[in-house]
Amino acid sequence: MKPLRKEWLHSVRHRITSLIRKRLIFSTLGLGYILMGSPLILMKIFLRIIRTEVLQM
Repeated sequence: MKPLRKEWLHSVRHRITSLIRKRLIFSTLGLGYILMGSPLILMKIFLRIIRTEVLQM
């Protein structure tokens, strides 16, 4: 019983660590996407504002 329990605990721990790793990878990718995407969005908004200002002039 004891070795089986040890193996089970190990498998559970491995599963948890793999899940955490996947989560970390996804969160870092998401953060990277947000960090890369936000300047682009800001640039688009900025360009749109400039265009409207130029048109109003």
